[in-house]
Amino acid sequence: MGWWSLIAAALAQVVIGFLWYGLLFGKTWQTLTGMKKPAKITSEIKRKMSVSIVAALIMSFVTAYIMKITLVQFPFVTYTGVTFVSLLMWLGFVLPVTLSSVLWEGRKVKLFVLNSLYYLASLVIVSWILLLNF
Repeated sequence: MGWWSLIAAALAQVVIGFLWYGLLFGKTWQTLTGMKKPAKITSEIKRKMSVSIVAALIMSFVTAYIMKITLVQFPFVTYTGVTFVSLLMWLGFVLPVTLSSVLWEGRKVKLFVLNSLYYLASLVIVSWILLLNF
């Protein structure tokens, strides 16, 4: 199965999320969600962040595992092929779910675009990492 590539892909997805929602688009994300950086980092905030990071790692591992199972079903295991599969998974599963937050929850379109593009980027990069083990 290539456990090291799954672990690397899961870690990469968390790092991408940190970069995307932190360094690259953190202020935009905070504005769009109405969240504010706390004035003081309390022990409760640290605990919640720790739980969130562990949960993100678990979810990212599951995503990488399912992606790996999906990719081995296709005969075209190349960078172009896995990118195409990632795009299809994004179009078929991620985009409809994230778009529903705009349609039914009244979320901002800019937030939808920001979140959706993160999922696309992370799926593509995860698939590229997994390709290294084929």
